[in-house]
Amino acid sequence: APVPFTTSLPFDCNEGFKDCYKCLLRRWSSAKRTWCCSHARRGCPEEVAPPQQIASAPFDCNAGFSKWQEGWSIRKKAWCCQHAGKGCPLVTTPGPPQDCAAASNNWRAAWTPEKKK
Repeated sequence: APVPFTTSLPFDCNEGFKDCYKCLLRRWSSAKRTWCCSHARRGCPEEVAPPQQIASAPFDCNAGFSKWQEGWSIRKKAWCCQHAGKGCPLVTTPGPPQDCAAASNNWRAAWTPEKKK
């Protein structure tokens, strides 16, 4: 099975998002609002209008967004994540710590692929 793509973004700008700045003041930390405004154009103060999407953008990040995981190309996902905060890879949490001493004399055969990482 393919290894899931993970990222170490400091904040998930989709989690808890409301299109209401006053609501986000209570829900999100100042650091999260600042980061998400700068990187995903979410959580910006109401008086700051987000930049308009330029007509020559290589991808329309609203088109097909409801099925982005299955329907978007890798290039579209990367571009839209970086420029519109959409289509970003899901953050996965690491599994439990591995005991590297267990079966170390036969690690090639005994360890799972996850443990070999």
